[in-house]
This record gives sequence, C-alpha cells and structure tokens, in this order.
Amino acid sequence: MLRGVVSRSAWICAAAFFLAGAFPLYNLDAYGHLAQGRQIAALGRVPTVDPFSFWKPTPQPWSNYEWGYDLVTWLMYDHFGPDALIVIKCLLLAALGYILVVLAHRLAKGAELAAPLAAVVAVFFAPLARIRFTVRPQIVGLVLPAVLLLGISAVYSKRTSPRVKRSVVIALGVMHVAWVNLHGSHLFGLLITILFLAFAVRTAAFASMALLLALQLIATACTPFGLDIVTERTRILLETAESSADLS
Repeated sequence: MLRGVVSRSAWICAAAFFLAGAFPLYNLDAYGHLAQGRQIAALGRVPTVDPFSFWKPTPQPWSNYEWGYDLVTWLMYDHFGPDALIVIKCLLLAALGYILVVLAHRLAKGAELAAPLAAVVAVFFAPLARIRFTVRPQIVGLVLPAVLLLGISAVYSKRTSPRVKRSVVIALGVMHVAWVNLHGSHLFGLLITILFLAFAVRTAAFASMALLLALQLIATACTPFGLDIVTERTRILLETAESSADLS
C-alpha cells in the first residue's frame, strides 16, 4: 500500500486527470461511435459493411475493430445519458494518473522523490493532453497500456509471490481479450510484452512473461474478425516499406 508523499502524489495526479477530462460530450467522432454501437445493438451482431457510407452507391465492406467500445458506450448512453460516459471517462483518466505515479515510484526503486516529480510533470502536461481526453476509444489506448505496465512491474518484482504473479498474468490475459475488442492499440500491448519478454531472458520473470505473451496472442484472435487486424496491419506495413524503398 502506498503511504505518505507517494500516496498523496498519486491521488493529486488522479484528481488532476479527473478534472482535465471533465468537459461536455462534444466530439463528433464520439457520436459516430455511438451511432455504430446503436447499429450493433439493433442488429444483434457486428455488421460486415459500413452502414454509414452514404457517399458510396452501396455500403462498403468494413471491419469495425472497436465494436466492443461502440456497443458498451451506446448502451450506457441509451440508459444513463451522456453524463455517465463523461463520469466513466474521468474515472478512467483518474486511474491513469494514479498508475503513472505508481509506475514512476516503482521504476525509481522506491525513491520517494520520484512520485512527487512524476505527479508534477503529469499535472503540468495534463492540460496539453486534454484534447485526447475525449469520449472516444482512444481513451482505452491511454489507460490499458498503463495497466499492462503496472502488471508487468509486479511480475518483475522479486517481492511478488509466484501465486500472485500467476494471477496477475491471467488477469492481464483476460484484460487483453477486452482490449482486442475495444481498440486497435492492443497491438501496442503485444509489442510492450515482447520487449519485456526479451529483457526477461535469464531472469525469474521469463516464464511469466512468456505465458503472458501466449495469452495475448490467443486473445488477439478472440474477435468477430479473427486475426484480420493483424494481417491488415502487416499488409499496410509491407506496402509502406515497399513505397519507401521505391522512393529511395
């Protein structure tokens, strides 16, 4: 449990992030996602075409990789109104602020000044990042990587028991299933795990990190689209690399 200046720094940062996200639901993209969630709820399935491609003569094929976010936010909006979405967003941002300070404290190996310094930096830049603190699926790409890093820090810690490490890894694997269906940034989560797995070679954390990567790879296919997002991103990267090679 955090105590003293570390705990106060974490809570101050959490409060600052909460307040930074406290503004009305005005983003046009947010309403687009709500409309897509409404469509999924009405159909009872995830559509394979874009029902809003009105500038085309026929609906165009489309894979909505953020369908989970769209559906959940629409159901909340439909039952509780826009204020519920704003409150949930602010709570997620508060969790992000808290976790950032905790991570700084752990990375500094418990140095007491790390927490207040991290809080000062985060609070200072929170207004600059406010443009990203909207009710959009990108909020998932801010919060869940921080949660993943917090879990990995527990796996790396020598003070964490093997039983707790196993529980953390399983929880992160379950979280990744949700992440895969909420936002495409789950590929960034895979990259984070791969990097930490490489650093874990010849350490006690290697087995846990290998298990986490295996669970994340399985989770990647747990969507209505299978592995389409992976193959699509790979194709785009290859095409970009080929274009760059042609230009050079």
